[in-house]
Amino acid sequence: MLKSVLFAAAVLSGTLLSGHRAFAQGYTFTKVADSGLDDFDPVSTGAPSLSDTGYVAFSTSSAGKSVSRVLRSGKELARPLVTIGDDSINVEVGSFSDNVSVNNLGQVAVWATIRLPRLDERILRSSGGPLDTIAEAGDDSEFSFMSVIVSMNDAGTVAWQGEINLPNGPQGLFTGSGGPVTTIFSTASSMFTSSFAGPAINNAGQIAFRASTAGNGGDAVFRYDGGSKFTTIVNAGGPFSHAFDDEPSINSDGRVAVIGRSNDQSITYVIVGDGAEPAVPVVDTTGEFESINTAGINDSGQIAFSASLDDFTTQGIFTGPDVIKDRVISTGDALDGSTVSFLSMYREGLNNAGQIAFFAQLDDGRGVIMVASPANSCPADFNGDGTANSQDFFDYLAAFFKGTLAADFNSDTFVNSQDLFDFLVVFFVGC
Repeated sequence: MLKSVLFAAAVLSGTLLSGHRAFAQGYTFTKVADSGLDDFDPVSTGAPSLSDTGYVAFSTSSAGKSVSRVLRSGKELARPLVTIGDDSINVEVGSFSDNVSVNNLGQVAVWATIRLPRLDERILRSSGGPLDTIAEAGDDSEFSFMSVIVSMNDAGTVAWQGEINLPNGPQGLFTGSGGPVTTIFSTASSMFTSSFAGPAINNAGQIAFRASTAGNGGDAVFRYDGGSKFTTIVNAGGPFSHAFDDEPSINSDGRVAVIGRSNDQSITYVIVGDGAEPAVPVVDTTGEFESINTAGINDSGQIAFSASLDDFTTQGIFTGPDVIKDRVISTGDALDGSTVSFLSMYREGLNNAGQIAFFAQLDDGRGVIMVASPANSCPADFNGDGTANSQDFFDYLAAFFKGTLAADFNSDTFVNSQDLFDFLVVFFVGC
């Protein structure tokens, strides 16, 4: 068969026009989920998380809003979707948080309300089987309540902040993986005076988090570095106030991105720092941005964020301060046969390949989970190693015969013979 494919490719390369891929501002778009096909309600759908291995996870409800559920793609954005949690099956669950965390193994962590006597909340983890309990909050539990925003690394360790079920309600930072909970710190016995936000953990076990200390006089952003070591990433001083958002993002080098504000609250920033040098604003609202809503950072130091423009109507996802050159997608853009009317992105929506997962509400009433992938300047370089050679050919054939969405070469959401023909054309043309 391979010989016949090669022969056909040689003929086709001389007779067909050059193949095509759908580009928009340097990105291709892959649809992972569609409310019209996958029975979910677009209004109640949270922004997705994306792993380096191409798992996409998100929280939503059924089309009739009667069922709260968490769904996840297969590896490499593959369909069909896997049900991680469903309150019609997991009957003790009341509802799942809007935001989830997914790791490179496809495990998903999420906070949920619980419908059991004297039990109010759980942090849960699953890869499609039983829901493992990481921690609980309730009248007789270790915690009174826990942050609805959690983060998980590839070891399956989940980080969260919460209040301990003790007199005076001390707060703290905690990790767990299904056994005994580890207390990183408690406000009852540390320099911290408050700790209730959404931390972010990396594979080294470093944790970025927002908290207050008596010395700072308000909120600041810190990084836990193991043992009893804490590094201040950014606090009030210079251009920044204490008004930092509660969901920082951290990469494998311990660099942290967080949204902060100026002393008079008139300017919003995306701030990046590692604690070794003063944190710096890399994007702000002094220009065409009116507000910045969420931000993530990857291991290359690339940022992605969602923002609204000064016209008070346009939303977009961007990778830098230039609203034109750094735009990934915005409301009013054509997408999947319709037009974007609303966008949302989560801090875990950016992976190390520069791909960005997001939710889009469309004018035709559908909601879609999409992944924007940086367009390859050489489409024949299928595996992205910088060279178009026979390995790209074999890698594409492997993806094609597996039916993975990576083989959707023309981005029409189907994997079929046209994708194969389009790839063969550009492969024989070269770069």
